[in-house]
Amino acid sequence: MGNKMLARSTYSIWNPSYFCLIIVSAALVIRAFMLRSGIVFGFIIGIFLMLSSCLHYRHSDKSLLRLYNNKPYPMAVYHYDTLGHHIRYIEVGKAGLPTVMFVHGAPGSLRIFERYFKDTSLMNHVRLIAVDRPGYGYSDFGKAEKSVIKQAQCFEHIVRKHKLGQRFVLLGTSYGGPIVAKMAMDMPELINGLILISPALAPGQEKIYGISFIMDKWYIRWWMPAIFKVASDEKLSHGIALMKMEQDWPKLRARTIYMQGKADKLVYPSNAVFAKEHAINARLDTFMIADRGHFLTYDFQRLIIRRIIEQVAEQRP
Repeated sequence: MGNKMLARSTYSIWNPSYFCLIIVSAALVIRAFMLRSGIVFGFIIGIFLMLSSCLHYRHSDKSLLRLYNNKPYPMAVYHYDTLGHHIRYIEVGKAGLPTVMFVHGAPGSLRIFERYFKDTSLMNHVRLIAVDRPGYGYSDFGKAEKSVIKQAQCFEHIVRKHKLGQRFVLLGTSYGGPIVAKMAMDMPELINGLILISPALAPGQEKIYGISFIMDKWYIRWWMPAIFKVASDEKLSHGIALMKMEQDWPKLRARTIYMQGKADKLVYPSNAVFAKEHAINARLDTFMIADRGHFLTYDFQRLIIRRIIEQVAEQRP
């Protein structure tokens, strides 16, 4: 009972960021009605729904430990400082099993992978690690790191600490996709497999909403939730960040599984073509799912778990 109440409280409407989001959205909707523009109204509603679906609040260390206290698999929370950032991550599962490391998109936190940590069909085969990326969760919340390359470097410590001879697979969703790809490029001797879910890999091949440019104005930024400011900062600088790592794609040698919905309107399916053209030294298996959008992590958990088990079963240290 206590754990359920604790988890539920994080969604309270009185959470300052969530309450602020509601107030701002209501004001924008009213403004849209005043303008009598159906296009503007539809745009604002679409943005609100998109951001709301991505929004995931963070669990404190104590909350995480309580939530997993009665689970059959051990869980540990770690913190470390590197490259000017404070990083938090968790480890769930038994030692000696292959390791899968999850890296979330924008906005988000390690919390979006909770259902995977509780899935016995997966946990019987692997040990899981999930990170809060810089600016999210409890990794310098509100402080954005715009460089994909630097974010990848921030996580090298985790791989080197937990590799320990076992097979090590990286899984990245959306914005987390290029981060894990860069990690695999930089540590080919340590990374055995890569799983990319709706990854934003190609410069310019993702949707940038007008609200990101609006939020870049100082008189708008100060009252917007921190999680959206971080996501907006990443979004506006993402194209340049991706171009800086483009020359490194031939370094990718790990077997790579690419999954995306053909109807993805946030990260365009053309990213799959980019991956095929640039991952020239890696075995790349692409799975494009008809009539599906961006958020496969939730809708296709069973399929993703099968791909994870397939990766760890095939790869060798």
